[in-house]
Amino acid sequence: MNETFATTGLEAMTVGSTKIFQVQPWLNGLPWDLTGGSARLVLSDPDGINTTLTASIVNGGAQVSWTVPLPAGSWLRAWDLTDASGRRQISLPIAFTVVSSPK
Repeated sequence: MNETFATTGLEAMTVGSTKIFQVQPWLNGLPWDLTGGSARLVLSDPDGINTTLTASIVNGGAQVSWTVPLPAGSWLRAWDLTDASGRRQISLPIAFTVVSSPK
C-alpha cells in the first residue's frame, strides 16, 4: 500500500549537475522511520533504462546524490523503501526533465 512520500520537488535538471534527493516518508499517516532499513532511488531515462541508486539512511529518512547524465528528456524517479521490520513500500513515479544546458 502506497502512502504519502515527500520528495525534493520538481525541477529541470541540467546534465553534469549534482542533485541530492531526500525523502522523509510517512506510512499510515505517521512518520515512517527507516533506521535499520534500506532505501533505493530508481531512475528511468527516456529510453526506459533503469538506474538504481542506494541511498543513505539519515535521521530516519533517506538521501542520495546523483550526477545528472545524458540523455536529455523526460525521466521518472521512484523510491523503494524498506524499514528494519521488512515492510516495503514503493512510491508512485514522479516525472522530471533533464536538459543539456540551463536556460
